[in-house]
Amino acid sequence: MNLFQSSIATLLADMGGDMWFPKANSSFAANVDGLFYFILWLDTFFFVLIIGLMIYFMFKYKRVEGVEPEKSPAHNTILELTWTIIPSLLVVVIFSVGFAG
Repeated sequence: MNLFQSSIATLLADMGGDMWFPKANSSFAANVDGLFYFILWLDTFFFVLIIGLMIYFMFKYKRVEGVEPEKSPAHNTILELTWTIIPSLLVVVIFSVGFAG
């Protein structure tokens, strides 16, 4: 193990083995850390999903010379309810866990 690797290992050991948070010094630190990681992975999941869908639709609906674009739908109640209810439920879950902690 070289000097850089031993420095990183020492740093991680001093931090309690966790790169994000210092060693837990309270009884509720595990709850806060767990909520943080839940939000982190939730955000990571949606980030990857949105970027992936954006790239997919970018290629699928690429403008083609001489072809007129189709008329876009004006309203979709199910889609609008879905993207309103799911984030609202996630916010309520995050708030509830944070408030209880």
